This record gives sequence, C-alpha cells and structure tokens, in this order.
Amino acid sequence: MSPITSQTKFRRFNFTENENPERLQELISKHFQSSKNPFKYVKFQLERAPETGRKHAQGVVFFNNQLRVGKYVPRQRSKYD
Repeated sequence: MSPITSQTKFRRFNFTENENPERLQELISKHFQSSKNPFKYVKFQLERAPETGRKHAQGVVFFNNQLRVGKYVPRQRSKYD
C-alpha cells in the first residue's frame, strides 16, 4: 500500500462524527439531492458510547469516482466540506 499524501484519491472512507451526529442525515440528504453528488452510497449508524452515554455516528462513504478528500495534513484530523 502506498503512503497517503495530499494527492491521494479515495474510493471510500470510514468516518466517525462526534460533534453533531443528529445533523448527519440532513447533510447527506442535501448531497444526494445535489447535481454534483459525489456519493455512490453512504451507510452509517447512530450509537451511544457505553462509558459516557455520548451519541456519535459511524459509517462508511463510497464515492462515484476516486477523489481527493479535504486538505491532507500528516497526523492531523481533516474535515470534508
């Protein structure tokens, strides 16, 4: 497997959303209604952390075509817009 760089293109990625998991469905629906929809499909579920009870969403996104995802900074979190 080659290293991930700022030029790496993805077909899919796994994600976890901790900030506002309830809003995830609305955000994904807007992308599917757009003529520039990058998603082939998205599968996710809402869960609660057993230790804290805090809600979060986790899932996987498959893209129609390979594409770069956000700005890549080694060892730092990036955000897909």
